Amino acid sequence: MTPEASAPGGLGRLLGRSLFRSTLVYTGASVLSNAVPFALLPLLTRWLSPTGYGLVAMFQVAVGVAGCLVGLSVHGAVARQYYERERVDFPRYVGNCLLILLGSGVLCGLAAWLARDAISRVTGLPAQALWLVGAACLAQFVLQIALSIWQVEGRPWRYGVFQIGSALANLGLSCLLVIGIGLGWQGRAIGQVAGVAAVATLALLLLWREGAVSWRPHGGYVRHALSFGLPLVPHALGGYAMVAADRVVVADRLGVDQAGLFLAGAQVALVVMVLLDAFNKAWVPWLYARLKTSGSEADRISLVRGTYGVFALVLVFALAWGLAAGALLPFAVGESFAGARVVVLWLALAYAFDGLYKLVGNYLFYAERTRLIAIITGVVAALHLPMLWLGIRWNGLEGAAQAVLGSYMLYFVITWIVSARVFPLPWRSALSPRVHAQL
Repeated sequence: MTPEASAPGGLGRLLGRSLFRSTLVYTGASVLSNAVPFALLPLLTRWLSPTGYGLVAMFQVAVGVAGCLVGLSVHGAVARQYYERERVDFPRYVGNCLLILLGSGVLCGLAAWLARDAISRVTGLPAQALWLVGAACLAQFVLQIALSIWQVEGRPWRYGVFQIGSALANLGLSCLLVIGIGLGWQGRAIGQVAGVAAVATLALLLLWREGAVSWRPHGGYVRHALSFGLPLVPHALGGYAMVAADRVVVADRLGVDQAGLFLAGAQVALVVMVLLDAFNKAWVPWLYARLKTSGSEADRISLVRGTYGVFALVLVFALAWGLAAGALLPFAVGESFAGARVVVLWLALAYAFDGLYKLVGNYLFYAERTRLIAIITGVVAALHLPMLWLGIRWNGLEGAAQAVLGSYMLYFVITWIVSARVFPLPWRSALSPRVHAQL
């Protein structure tokens, strides 16, 4: 642990140099990796037919859904158990999580093969392409485990190199196969799989060489990882469904053109989510290390006050970005998409509350109460659809964005209340001037 994290006065410098540098690295890696779809868009739309581009989109959807199932979300258990290394054989724990990945991958692959005709009807993907979906999920999960380890080890540069390397390999191979060889939409799918698989294999070899992976089975580790990860499967599916529901409901109620405007506004507002996700990657190892070693009331009050400060910064930034981006949107995307500006501010604030949810949700992950996270996600996801319908009926496209903001605010508030009960912190007393004077 760094002196900044361990020193009693270090909490007053939550945005100190170490955390700030890590946040910059994670931000750069996230921005560059998320730029790949934008870089490919003008290329793919010129080299693929609308049908081919639609199959690429359905391939991405299939990978997103299957990725919630393959691996059973045990990579979160890896990150958490890193802080229990004094009583857990951590390399062996990592190896057993990879064995879970292998087992779940085989079972999901078998289920997909048995249901291949139904999946093909729903997605439009040929049955023989389903193996690409499974391969993409396996490779992504291996890479995710490696990235989780480097994140908690406080190695943002290695994290960034591998994340960016995966994105660049994805981009380069996709261009080669689609443009250079002319494989069509299959070239894009194969390029994505091959790029991620190559980087994931290199990451796994590096972990094994450094002694971070041991392949000896351990029933207790498997059970623990499953108890942590299994509740996160419905959580991941619920979160994915919430994002998809926005587009589907807007298209159904207002038309495809309005769904296009909504998506354009969401892409602009997504800057807030990308930056906050990067900050959270730097925040988690700092927070977990602090929770592991500090127990004094003064430290907890300082932690809460620092968190309140982060809350304020996040909301101010989201408000500023939403207002500025909304005003500049017509110049950036053209007058035909000018109508998207009515959703940018609301979605920027929505993504800000998503970031705040992650900050308070970290305490539930640390306490290993992932079942509660799944329940909260289920409740919010169930309320999200009626909120969308009401928002659209009340205020059209802008009402849809306001409903998304309401859902994410609810997500944050419920998670904050539950995490405060599971992991008590002085959220109220930290606001008292009397306590400040005593400290």
